[in-house]
Order: sequence, then C-alpha cells, then structure tokens
Amino acid sequence: MNIFKKINFKKINFKKIFFTKVIKRVTFYIFVLYTASGSFSSAKAENISLAVSEAAILIDAKTGAVLYEKNADERLFPASVTKVMTALVLLERASDFNERVFFSENAVYSLPYNSSNIAMNEGETLTIDQCMEAMMLESANEVSNAVAEHIGGTNEGFAVLMNDAAQKLGAVNTRFANPHGLHDEGHYTTARDMAVIFREAAKNEDFLHYIRLVSSFIPPTEKQELERPLNNSNKLIVPGGAYYNEYVIGGKTGYTDEAMHTLVSIAEKDGARLIAVVMKGKKNEPYADTNALYEYGFLPETLAAIPPAADDSDDSERNDEIINAIINEKNEAPFVNNANDVAPATGLSEENAQTDDERRFKYVIIAGLILILLALGGLMTALVIYYVNKVKETKRRRDAERSLRERFGRSASRSYKYKY
Repeated sequence: MNIFKKINFKKINFKKIFFTKVIKRVTFYIFVLYTASGSFSSAKAENISLAVSEAAILIDAKTGAVLYEKNADERLFPASVTKVMTALVLLERASDFNERVFFSENAVYSLPYNSSNIAMNEGETLTIDQCMEAMMLESANEVSNAVAEHIGGTNEGFAVLMNDAAQKLGAVNTRFANPHGLHDEGHYTTARDMAVIFREAAKNEDFLHYIRLVSSFIPPTEKQELERPLNNSNKLIVPGGAYYNEYVIGGKTGYTDEAMHTLVSIAEKDGARLIAVVMKGKKNEPYADTNALYEYGFLPETLAAIPPAADDSDDSERNDEIINAIINEKNEAPFVNNANDVAPATGLSEENAQTDDERRFKYVIIAGLILILLALGGLMTALVIYYVNKVKETKRRRDAERSLRERFGRSASRSYKYKY
C-alpha cells in the first residue's frame, strides 16, 4: 500500500507540525548535548574566566605547576595575607611554642584604633602558640607587632627577614614593610608571589594546624582575667556557611580599603593538594572565586595535565639558578602590568589541548548526526500521525455511508458523499 498516494499534502499544516514538534525537540536536545559536551571535554584556561577579582592564581601544591592565572604578576596590596609570611618567619625560628612573647607599648599602641586586634595590653605576654592562633584566626595586628619585635627586634628588622625569605623563595615582585599588612605604599606583592610564599608555609604541618582552626581562645593573662574567644573569619572552613568548602584545609583572609578583599587557601581532594590566591576582590568575591578555582582544579582533566614532580636531589641548586635568572630578568626588564590578561594554564600541554579539540569535534559531529535523525524522525512522525487520522476519517465516512444505505437506500449514500 502506497501511503503517499493517499495523502493530500495540501491539507497538511507543515509549519505548525514543524514548529510545535520538531523545533521544540531539536532545541531541547541541542541544549542537552552542548552541556554534555562541555562537561566531558576539559576547558582550556585561555578560554575560561574563573575569577571575578582583579588577580588570581591556582597552583599544584606539590609541583608548583600553574593551573590557572589572571593578572598573576600585577603588583597589589596584600592586606592581612601578609601574616602568612609573618607566620613562616616565626615558625622557622621558633624552637619552643611555649616561649612567651612580650607586648610593648609600640606593639599595642602604634596601630589604628579600629584595626584587627584581640585587645592586648602593654606588659602582657602570650606564648608563640597563642600568637599563631591570634594571627591566623583573628588577624590580630598587635600580635603581629609583638612577634616582629620578639624575632627581629623591631618591625623594620623583622621586615628585612621577611624580604630576605621572599627573595630566597623567588618572590621577586614582593616587598614587605610591616608584619601585619596595614596599608603602606611600599608594601606589595603579586598573586604569583603569594602562591609561592603560601606553598612554602604549607609544607609546615604546624602552619596547617593553625589555619584549619575554626575557633579557639586566649586564656587569662597577667592583666586580663577573662578568656578571649578567637573565631576564624575564613568562610571557606566554617561549616554551614554559604561558601563552605569541605575540601579546603585552611587559609588566610585580608582586607584594607586599598587592598580590598584578599584570600589565600589550600585544599585537598583525592590526594591532590591545590593552592588558590585571590586578590583585590569585592566583599565575598574571593570566596566565590576560590571555590570556582578549586572546582576547575580538581577536574580529572586538569589534574591529569599536571607534570610529574621533579627529582628533589638537586632542588637547592636548581632553585638558586632560577631565582638568579628571575632577578636578572626583572632588573633588565621594566615591570609590565597587563590588566586584562588571562594567561593559559601552564599545566596544559599542546598534546592535551589537541586531544581536547579532537574530543570536542567528535561531540559536535555526533550531535549533528543525532539532530538530523531527530529531524527526520519528527517528520516521519508527523506523516504517520496524519495518515492515521486520514484512515480514521475514511473509516468514519464509510461507516456513515453504510448506515445511510441500510436506512434509506443507495441514493441516500450518494447524497451523503456529495454533501461531504
């Protein structure tokens, strides 16, 4: 039976059928397939913008490989993430965590009245352990001053130690003028340098212990009888919060009017550790940016692109060569600030990038074939529906004719035929 001979194509409203059935289905499947292809193929760092804040970087804590960066070499004010270096210098020189740190008049009263503090008084003392908790949780500036005086004699002397440590690590775009991070035009760093500093600090398990604390307290001192609570302001590690991330070990927050909001942190998932630095963001932007960085960084495709760790046997010599080369290069070339530059992830090789292109092309071809089949299927469905309705209409007319013949004879059936 030839279906198409019995179909009156002039009566078929192809426009209605096409738009109501085919287009809707095709549009839906295009969206689904496009979303799926995006999730299965790894995104290239040069084609994505993970951070809203001014500068950001994501590195592998083990190898130092850069997975994502945005304005990573732009010189910015660090605010209280400065205390990461303060803690690093302190921990490197602390032999006894019960050693007591004295609070001088300068340590307590040389700061703005509204800066972060735990209300220490001149003449009080805290242990090094308590100083670390106060700096990492409450970002106490007078505690940073007292630590600087305890280790370096003065803030200026301690700043020399901080800058020496930064240069040894290769953080050549960094200069520290104080131990707390309050604004100073000569106190600056970059997201890249801050990642290098934080990576070194994170190698110390004591440092990780302090940054993962959600709360603690300062016991009564020589001049205060009450305990002082300490609460971590890092929203990434506070359970139940909007920005809580179960994989984040800890970090350090910072804020001044000039620096805006800054955040450094470390996270671990399935044995991989990543470090994220976000600088100069509006309120809560660094938290959202950091979570976006970790979501990207822990993708299997991103982790697979990390080069293997090099042999550590000659690390010191190789690091000295790298630092000297960087310093020479920086001295010869002027500092360039590419405000809108988003650099590609150095961990993505050309081979991996080509594999991603091939994979995306394959998904596009498959999606195109599926859409063609869906369109043909929609058209055939419309034709079948029309044919079924046509058969039903023909059967209805025949039944009507048969009924008229039985009641009124053959002439009645002819008049029914002509009428309809």
